[in-house]
Amino acid sequence: MPGVPKQLEKIRRSFHGSWCFHLPNLTLATGDVITTFVPGFVGSIVKVWLAVTTAVTSATTANLAYNLEIGTVNLVGGVVTINSNAAVGTVFNGTVVKGSNNFDNDDTLSVEVVVTTAATGGTVILVVEYEGKI
Repeated sequence: MPGVPKQLEKIRRSFHGSWCFHLPNLTLATGDVITTFVPGFVGSIVKVWLAVTTAVTSATTANLAYNLEIGTVNLVGGVVTINSNAAVGTVFNGTVVKGSNNFDNDDTLSVEVVVTTAATGGTVILVVEYEGKI
């Protein structure tokens, strides 16, 4: 900005990080698995994925889909689907986050699961990557 000393210019800053949610029981029915998590800062969700830490098992083939909400609005994208029985270490990537992904410091975040075919066992870590703004 012309005429303004460099030290007084506003610098846009951001930081990147992730929240890791341990989901120990994949035998749950459709519904919220995490509710009203408050981030405490302004930012946007950029990616969602999960890693299997205890084998996902089912009598047939497990089919679970996780999605995030900010307030009561679903993210556009970011849905992670477990569509198979999965060994420890398997990673499932979410769909590309395309919108409704910005949050304020006092917004609430929730994670929902839609169960098509229930798992009989399994544990995962759901990872939500974000960009925070200063």
